[in-house]
Amino acid sequence: IGDTNYLLDATSKFTPFAVLPYPALNKIGRVLDNKNGSYWIDILPKKKNVTYINAQLIFTENNEVTGKVSETYVGYPAMEERKQIVKLGKEDHKKEKEKLTFDTTINDFNIENLNNVAEKLKETYTLEITPETTGDKLYLSPFFLRTFYDENPFKLNERNYPVEFGFP
Repeated sequence: IGDTNYLLDATSKFTPFAVLPYPALNKIGRVLDNKNGSYWIDILPKKKNVTYINAQLIFTENNEVTGKVSETYVGYPAMEERKQIVKLGKEDHKKEKEKLTFDTTINDFNIENLNNVAEKLKETYTLEITPETTGDKLYLSPFFLRTFYDENPFKLNERNYPVEFGFP
């Protein structure tokens, strides 16, 4: 369009304009142009990829935690979260979030821009958590809402190739 080239892929309904699906992020791609010949092009994500979680929590006198949570997803994290929501459905997605923390209840669960892939995906809700107790101390993990990796990507003793994260 004009002097700007866009890489497009229509294999997923969760992919915004000019964003390639994660499996296509392999650093370079081959352009096959019948008029100008073929050439290599860098495949680098141009948009921000952000998972932003804001939790405003209060410890109550009953040793419970209550509060409001706002989660915002942009770029590839938004694509993955949208896929998960559509796959599970809103109610089961909420239940999966409740399972991330010991004894958690989520209420007033709301999702914005689920079907508008050009916009940020936002989830807002209130929650009630009964934290784990150890003696007279309460424990609430700082990662109580999200675990970013299921397993350590740096576990090999000898590495002969880079760890591929796909996007920043």
